[in-house]
Amino acid sequence: MCAMNQAVVIDSGSGVTRAGLAGDAEPQAVFAEAVAGSIVGDDADHRSDLDVSHPTAGDGVADWDAMEQLWRHALIDRLAVDPTERAVLLATPPLQSRQDRERAILLMFDTFEVPACYLAVDAMTALLGTGRTTGVVAHIGAYATHVTPVAGGYPVPHATLRLDFGDRHLVDHLAELLAKRGIGVRTPEERAAVTHLLHEHGSVAEDMAEAMADARTSHTVELTDGMTAEIGSERFRAAEPLFHPEQIEVADGGLPATTVRAIGNCPTAVHPTLYGNVVLAGPLAALPGLRERMQKEIETHAPQGTEVVVEVPAAAPHLTWTGAAKLAAMPQFEAMFITRDEYVEHGPGIVHEKCM
Repeated sequence: MCAMNQAVVIDSGSGVTRAGLAGDAEPQAVFAEAVAGSIVGDDADHRSDLDVSHPTAGDGVADWDAMEQLWRHALIDRLAVDPTERAVLLATPPLQSRQDRERAILLMFDTFEVPACYLAVDAMTALLGTGRTTGVVAHIGAYATHVTPVAGGYPVPHATLRLDFGDRHLVDHLAELLAKRGIGVRTPEERAAVTHLLHEHGSVAEDMAEAMADARTSHTVELTDGMTAEIGSERFRAAEPLFHPEQIEVADGGLPATTVRAIGNCPTAVHPTLYGNVVLAGPLAALPGLRERMQKEIETHAPQGTEVVVEVPAAAPHLTWTGAAKLAAMPQFEAMFITRDEYVEHGPGIVHEKCM
């Protein structure tokens, strides 16, 4: 391992790849996980004339060739580093399969020829990004939402729960709501505008009946490239499936109830600490009203008298990356990396022994 060089940190698997160097406060590169031929990132995501691959979906990788292109783009095109001289830390989904974890290690060592590599569960790195080692991370990704308890710096796999919806499903829901208002969403550019609308103007209603009454008057909001739209209740109805996923025909429970279930899967002794350290992560975590609604509904489901604290860190959209960058920069962490010698001796299965 090249101790004189900063390790590279890559967070992939939530619809957006973030890449940068260990110890940095923010990622240097942030781009869509989209590949269309030789085109990678945001430019590929907006191409309606090409076959676009989105290699990550929920917990797994559907297209490893495209995944390789994404990582090559991150390492060489965006960070301009020589991967043979840099250790790489990958932040990965909490329920990623053993096969995918081995494939990631194999790709890093055999294709990119890195000197060392480590796979860290993104919930653990997100919690570390807040300075905690014990808590619950509710991460709203692009294709799925995970609720992961972490105890003493280690994720609790048997307690982790997955919801089969994420950011892209809420964008679809908002597009359907806008269609009822006569606003069609047909092109990638128009979908990008709807995504912008959700992220920049969306909110969560603490009381739906009261919010609906206040939303009788429409508001003009600016989207992208000078586009505007008249919206009313759509701005908070779009995120309501987080609490009532049946609205988008998903049978899972809502995010607050799932958080309580995940905590219930852990030993009773750690419940108070978990309830007192609920962290929301992902681009949608900062939606106005989300923290308050989560706090209110978790308190309703939790045992009476339980102190519940829900936090949305300022760095919520990049929290898994910033925590991973912090982890990779710790002097004592260098010994945790899988080295090339260990990989050669034990093969990709070493990832299950050394990585959290």
